[in-house]
Amino acid sequence: MGSDSRKTAATTVTPLLEVREERRVALLAVGANRGLCGAYNTTVARETLRARTELVDRGVAVDLVVSGKRLADAADIAIDNCVEPEDAGVPIEGRPEKVAALSTVAAISISMALVAEVGRELAARHVDLSTFVSPNVAGIGPDHNQQVFQEYTAFIRRIGDPTA
Repeated sequence: MGSDSRKTAATTVTPLLEVREERRVALLAVGANRGLCGAYNTTVARETLRARTELVDRGVAVDLVVSGKRLADAADIAIDNCVEPEDAGVPIEGRPEKVAALSTVAAISISMALVAEVGRELAARHVDLSTFVSPNVAGIGPDHNQQVFQEYTAFIRRIGDPTA
């Protein structure tokens, strides 16, 4: 944890975390290209379009960013995960089909790259966000993640629970 002089999301509202009028937002939707994902893609598309419509009706400009070819037609920006169709990648002896969708790995990697860029931008703005860290990282105390969770809980209570 940082010293008292450093900003944290739990104690200081930063420009990125402050509650303000929504004028322009980006929606990120991650869909699937193939496989047994029909219901998943349908749900992602329905909820994304519902959120977009709700925002536009309130006068908010919306940029729709998607990953997954089934959603690409509706997007302002599409992220290509560079994985071939029929993307299961691990052969199992005695089975005709492969398992483990590589597009899922790519989607997670893309998402984490976006998280890393946001973290880099926050650091450049001298914002110290408390983050969950694997307990086996040297120099991280055993109660670190519990402290982060408590800070986050306090922050959510201060701004109001958006799910309530």
